[in-house]
Amino acid sequence: MYARIMILLAVVATSCQKSTDSPPEISQTIFETNPVFQTVKAGDIDEASGIADSKLNPGYLWVHEDGGRPNEISLLSHSGSFLKKISIPAAVNKDWEDMAIASGPVAGVNYIYLADIGNNDLVYPQHCIYRFAEPSLSVNEVSDVDKLNFEYTDGAHDADAILVDQATKDIYIIIKNNTISRVYKLAYPQ
Repeated sequence: MYARIMILLAVVATSCQKSTDSPPEISQTIFETNPVFQTVKAGDIDEASGIADSKLNPGYLWVHEDGGRPNEISLLSHSGSFLKKISIPAAVNKDWEDMAIASGPVAGVNYIYLADIGNNDLVYPQHCIYRFAEPSLSVNEVSDVDKLNFEYTDGAHDADAILVDQATKDIYIIIKNNTISRVYKLAYPQ
């Protein structure tokens, strides 16, 4: 028995060696070194809060404005030219903070996730994320909207950002204040 243990230890010890392979090279040309600056005409977007690159309409960006603004999203070209506003009557812009575009309940459809997650004074116990199919250029109003209501289990928070996992469809909500930062997960299906 002792011999077997010693042989096993010898095999394990000799198989545990530091890899001599160098880490893979990451191309430094993935991102531009000089950000592109575009001006948006005053009055088109006054207080942008969230932005997402359109998957359905290449070359365009979806933008929403901060809380208290109309319940609509705007479509801008990558060059900053305003194209249109799309109304979302079923949504209320209490304090929209961020947006994302990712997969959702129907395979092959891209969804906009519009996060009403702001809570500056920590007065709102409940928050929501509006989810709807990304509109095409011909749409002026979105009427089919899922409202994903949630509450934090540890009290009120003021959140600033969301991420949606393209593979799992889980939603991650990021909160921060002067003392803590946390990430909360809304597991799919919501």
